[in-house]
Amino acid sequence: SSGADSTIANMASDQWLRDPLGCVEQLFETAAMEPEAFFANHVQQGLHMIPSLNDTPIHALRHGNMVRFRCMVQDVFAPEIYLDVFEEVDESTGARRRRTGRFRDASDLAEGRRLDMDSQHNVYRGRQVLYCVPIPAETEWAKSAHAGKSRVAVDVGGSVSGSG
Repeated sequence: SSGADSTIANMASDQWLRDPLGCVEQLFETAAMEPEAFFANHVQQGLHMIPSLNDTPIHALRHGNMVRFRCMVQDVFAPEIYLDVFEEVDESTGARRRRTGRFRDASDLAEGRRLDMDSQHNVYRGRQVLYCVPIPAETEWAKSAHAGKSRVAVDVGGSVSGSG
């Protein structure tokens, strides 16, 4: 538990907002805690700090930032199977490292590394895919009422500050 505590303590206070996938990797590599529990706690405490796609211009968001989206589910697709845990191999040294594919569309293997599809450590899981759209025919007064409750300032460099 002390290893878990130090991993979480060493994360920057806003890293979960700026680099959520980096947090997932750190939590996975150190087995500090389940990412779902980590984010549930941070989102509950800092929901007002998460920029909303409904209210923030897309150019003001940095790639990889945590965002919110108030929407309507338009379609539910068949569950998809993905690699929750996979083994990455460094082709020059043969070194192996376990990684997670959780919350990603595709693995981000660096050049010179490959995925070992035959590894006994690979773990497959399923996830539900939803197609979400902005709320149709939402009135301006409803949009502005929601925006006023969750005003978040995002600068182009990726810093986030909020109120509400």
